Order: sequence, then C-alpha cells, then structure tokens
Amino acid sequence: MRHLTAFAATPALPSCHAATLAELPGGDLLAAWYAGSREAASDVAIYGARLPRGSATWSAPLLLADTPGYSEGNPALFSAPGGGVWLFYVTLTGEWWTTSLMKCRRSSDGGHTWGGERILSSELGWMTRSRPLVLPSGEWLLPVYDERDWTSFVLISDNAGETWRPGDRVTAPAGVIQPAVAPLADGCLLMLLRTGGPGGRVWRATSADCGRSWSQAAPTVVPNNNSGLDLVRLDDGRLLLACNPVTDPNLRTPLSLLLSDDEGRTWHRWLDIETEPGEFSYPTLLQADDGIVHMAYTHQRTAIAHVVLGKPANWASALYSVVSSEAGCDPAGLAHVDVVMRSGMDHVFPAAVLHIRRAGAVVYEQAYGYLDPEVRRRPTRSDDLFDLASLTKLFTATAFMTLVEDGRVSLDTPVAEVLPEFAGMRSIGSTEDALSKTIVPPDPQFAGQEVDASTITFWHLLTHTSGLAAWRSLYREGGKEGQAAPLPHRIPAALRVRRIAAIYGDGVQDGFAYPPGARVIYSDLGFILLGEAVARLAGVSLEMYLRQAVLEPLGLRTTTYNPLANGFSPEQIVPTEFCAWRRRRCIGEVHDENSAGLSGVAGHAGLFSTAAEVAALGQLYLNRGVYNEMRLLQPETVAEMVCVQVGGNEDNPRGLGWLRRSSGYSSSGRLFGPHSFGHTGFTGTSLWVDPDRELVVALLSNRVYYGRHPQPIMDFRPRLHDAVVMSMAETTMHAE
Repeated sequence: MRHLTAFAATPALPSCHAATLAELPGGDLLAAWYAGSREAASDVAIYGARLPRGSATWSAPLLLADTPGYSEGNPALFSAPGGGVWLFYVTLTGEWWTTSLMKCRRSSDGGHTWGGERILSSELGWMTRSRPLVLPSGEWLLPVYDERDWTSFVLISDNAGETWRPGDRVTAPAGVIQPAVAPLADGCLLMLLRTGGPGGRVWRATSADCGRSWSQAAPTVVPNNNSGLDLVRLDDGRLLLACNPVTDPNLRTPLSLLLSDDEGRTWHRWLDIETEPGEFSYPTLLQADDGIVHMAYTHQRTAIAHVVLGKPANWASALYSVVSSEAGCDPAGLAHVDVVMRSGMDHVFPAAVLHIRRAGAVVYEQAYGYLDPEVRRRPTRSDDLFDLASLTKLFTATAFMTLVEDGRVSLDTPVAEVLPEFAGMRSIGSTEDALSKTIVPPDPQFAGQEVDASTITFWHLLTHTSGLAAWRSLYREGGKEGQAAPLPHRIPAALRVRRIAAIYGDGVQDGFAYPPGARVIYSDLGFILLGEAVARLAGVSLEMYLRQAVLEPLGLRTTTYNPLANGFSPEQIVPTEFCAWRRRRCIGEVHDENSAGLSGVAGHAGLFSTAAEVAALGQLYLNRGVYNEMRLLQPETVAEMVCVQVGGNEDNPRGLGWLRRSSGYSSSGRLFGPHSFGHTGFTGTSLWVDPDRELVVALLSNRVYYGRHPQPIMDFRPRLHDAVVMSMAETTMHAE
C-alpha cells in the first residue's frame, strides 16, 4: 500500500474537500476536489491534479472550474467510453447546498483543456457526488441527490451525455443522500447511501430496471456517521465499500474499507486506512485498467490523500496488514508486534514504519507516530521517506557487485588501481570518535606503524577490515566557522573533492587505526571510498549508476539521494535531528554530517526510501538475486555476499557489506536463525533477512529526532524482532 498526497493546503487555499478520481487514456490519473477558504465560501473553486502513469508525485493543482463570487462543490470525474473526460459539479447560487445548480464541463484532450460550462438541470438543490456508471446497454447513470428533501435518484442518458432524464426517487424516513451505485451479477443495480436518521447505518436500495425505479431504501448492518461513502465492483466480482464505519455523526474517523463477496448482503471490515483522531472522509474509489485500486479522500480538510491499494488478486494473499495463514503468520502474534511498535512511540522514536514479508507476501505494513510530534497534525504514512543512514551501504555494495559481475573490477583489486590518489604509505595514529567527535589515541600495539595503502583491496572495504578509521569529520574541511552549512546538493564540487582527499590523511590523522586485516573496524571512510570507486569505474556519478544499475531494474521509484532536489516535498519526508552544525532540523537532507558535506551523495549514507522499498532489497537477496522476475545478481554472488567472511568466532561477523547475526547481542534479537543477515542505520533503521523462515523485516524510524543516545533503539530492535518471529505460526519455512 502506498500513500501519496494529491494536494496539500496552502495559505491561499487553506481548506479542501470531496475528492474524485478518473483514469485518463494512457493510464494517467486525474483527481479533482473543491478548495478555498472554507466550505461554501464564495472563493471556493474546483481544482485538479494529474498523476502520470508510473509516477509517485502529483502535479501542481490546476483550476478546473470557477464561477467568480460563487462557491463550487462536489466534483465527479468520468472517463467516458470512446474518449472524453467529463467533470460534473455544482455551483451554489445562494449561501448553502440547497441552492446548488448542477453543471458539467468536458475535455477532449485528456483533461488538459476544458470546454465551457453546461447546466444539466435548472432544479436548485440537485447535487453530484459519485461518477456515472455505464450500463451494458450503453446508457449512462449519474447518481444524484436533492439537498432540499434528502432524496436520491439517478439521471439517465441514452445519448452519451447530451440529454438526461431522472429516474424515480429513493426515500427513507430521515432522508438518504450521496448515492453510490454498482452493478450486481444478476443485472440489477445496488445503491448505497448515507442518512441523517437515528441508528447511524449505511442504507441500500436496488433497481431491476436500469435505475428507472428503485426498491424502498432499507438500513444495512454497516455503521455510518452520516458522511460520504463510495462503492465499486471489482474485477474479481467482489464489492468494495469505503466509508466511516461509526455511528457517531460527530466523528469522521476511522476511515475503512469493507468487502462483500455475496452481492452486498454481508460486509467484512477489511482494512482501516485512517484511525487517528480528526476528519478522514468523503472517499472515492477507482479500479484502473491495470487492475490496481486507488482511493482518494479528505485528510483533515487540509489535504487530499491518495492511497494505492494494489490489485485485488493480491489481497487474498493478505497484503496490507491482513494476515494470510498461508504465509505462516498468527494474527494474535502480529497484534503483539503492533503492541511492541506502539511501545516505542514517543520513547524510542516519534515516527516509524514496519514492513514484514514472509514467503514473498507482505504480511504486515503499518505506520506509527507523527512527523510533527509536538503538535501531532501529520501522522506517519507508509510511503513517507526516511533517512536510511547506513542502510545506504547495502545499496552501494549491491551496485559494486554488479560491476564485479560485469568484469570491470574484482574483490581482490587494490583500491588504489581505481583510486590512484589512495596509494602511498600512511601512519597508524590518532583517530576520531564518530559520536563525540573527540580524538582517540592509537592502539599502543600498532601506534606509529606504517601502512601501505596500495595493498588494500575492495574485499577489505566491504568487510571493514581495511584498517581505515571508523570516522573523520570530513565535513569540517573548508567550512566557514560560524556559518550554517548549505543544503547538501548545493555543496560546490571542488569542496567535495577536497573533503574526499582528507580521507588520505594530513599528518595529524592519516586515516588508519590498524594494519589491514588486523581488526574489524566498522568504517564509514571505507564505504565512502567504495562509493567513489563505483563512480570512477562506471564513468558516471554514484547517484546515476545506482539508479541505472539497481534502483530502476528493481522498480524502486522512491529510493533517492537528496529528495528535496529530486522532486519530493518536505511533507513526504520524515524529519530527523536538530543539527548544531547546520543550525536547523534536518528535513529532506541527510542526517550524517559527512554525507551532507559530500553533497548528500556518498557510499556510506545519504539514501532516503520507504520501508517497502528497503524490504524489496532484502527480498532480492532472499531470492538469490531475483526480484520481480528480474535477475540483478547471480546466485553465487549473493551467496558470497551473505556468508561469513570475517569475524566468524567473534560477536561481529561480516559478509560483503552485510552484517551476519552474531551469537551475542544482535539487533535481530534472540530468535532469528543462524543464517540471518542484515544491517542497521544510525537514524533508527534496520533490515534483517532470515532465509530459513523466508522472512524479511524492514524497520524505518527517526529515533535521532530525540538525540543520539543509542541505548533506547538498541534495546528496542531485539525486542521487536523477537516479537516478529514469535508471530510466525511455524518455527521455520524451508525454501525449495
């Protein structure tokens, strides 16, 4: 499930409501809604936005309809058979909806330009809400209601919208409005409606004559708060209903999806889209031609949210927080996982997303907390971008190994053959603590010894055995004291080169803490050099090669360096720590100072991504180099990367880029299998893969929002991963 934002309020348009969706020729999506200072105000107009096929970013809002001095409302988009896009909407001629005048406009070029407005009926109070339905006969049915007496009906056109005639009214004791209509298997039509009557239920009526007449409306068992709903028939024959399933008319949460497999006689609550306090209302549903289901809705009256629900064929496999017994998961166990995650909110992290896959199926994905914990107006979404910190190293290692497979380099190649400036003799001396930034004296056993950097290979870098120090504050090279640092992507290229060169030493710190192979020292400096080597070997920037060789083949569209410079808005990005060096909270700029000082693109840190896309990388390795039927790495390459290369008898076993589960403390907990591999990131991220259970767990959080003290996240990670394993209905699942 992906969460996008079609529109976010602005000072000029502080309020928005009542979204509608349509699929355009070619697969683009078009959304429309009304926005202005407040509902029914004279400055309210109809706006729209476009989502290009394959994109995760909606266009800037466009004005679709506006009658100066009057309020517009309740748009309904419709892609007509044979071409043409229609926009149905109302204009208030007075102060409230009872004075509505129903209109339409038509576009013949895919929504880029629109013809003049046309009044559908001179009756005041008639209103739209849902898109038209096309019958097998070719007739169009436009669901309509009368705000004056709270009755509902359909307008019928047998000439492709040129003329319309009303069907009979649907009535109820307390009135029924905002009808949504779907076809049934027997050729009849089902209409679901909201009501203001006591009891708080969704009401229903049926028609056996193509909408000309309807049965007496009757209440269903589905709760409703007298708020808008939508209904579609899916391509698998089931009915999907979106509504607020609560009886209190003062609440517009939760916002949920319900499924029926018996033509709407019974409904099963399937998925809660929103559960936090506030208003999440007026959903609209669309199943596109590719089978993917989309929903848009009002989010707190300050945004139009868009949720990509995927294909119904996959829902049976329990995607999106619905548990499948076939995937070997216990619902009660996953409920405990949820309890553990909630225990970390406001204590370990303000925002997090947990994504779990088993046997290739997504069995759990849930967002927790808020991006603005002080005021709690922006709940975390599963498609929010997190700073991956050192999980970036896994992507860098993957990119490097594609070059190995291509024959351009080997693990035994000396680093200096690719980066000649790295060659030379270095002294083992003082280093710098990454957390405190204080100078650490050298190990007396090795102090003053010389290291020939030309002997260090890429295997040394990938296994953290090069002897390079863990850290050096490269970002302070060439900086101006007393000035806030610029955004990473605005760092001059020459300054970046100077900072990379500082790795090679300056006589005070020569970059080495140990001789090569003497110790496993987790080194950011080593992976910075690995990223530089990838760029040098590929002949393009690290960012470009990573995108071409890894991200695009895997279909990872949101994983990126420097998201603010690559089309993402700050509202899509999870903030991290207030940085004293930069004098601001990091939002959309990498938390790691060295990566920030290297223009935000480095081999050790800098990538931003979603939990689902991080899990996809784990699935690639679980699948021995294949993901989405695309082979990125050979099985033997994957086997080499995830096997223990060094530290097998210690608490720090390493593969190539990957960390293997240790016998002592492990962020994967006590219960992950002995062949498990993973990695963590300083910002509060982690990825662990248990091949014996066919299990992938991606946890993204912004634990550094509260500061850098590591103990809370160190305690939390094992507890979470133990809970995940305990939720498995079986101990292991054996791969073929």
